[in-house]
Amino acid sequence: MLCPYQILGTGDEKVRYAGGVDAVQALQLAMEKIGAELYFKLDRQLGGKLRWEAGQQGDLGFPLPPGVERDI
Repeated sequence: MLCPYQILGTGDEKVRYAGGVDAVQALQLAMEKIGAELYFKLDRQLGGKLRWEAGQQGDLGFPLPPGVERDI
């Protein structure tokens, strides 16, 4: 299964995909890929100032892949 996702407002609005053995795994992997893209691309470009409205600095509201840690 594939789960398409798109991050709007960052200049690159390309539709990307996460694939899994079923819909649930595809969705989980898409959430992790979104977290990684937000953290490793956009948040670093903004000097660690990106956060979601309900969170604290460094909390982007999406999980990161297992074994990946934030350095902020």
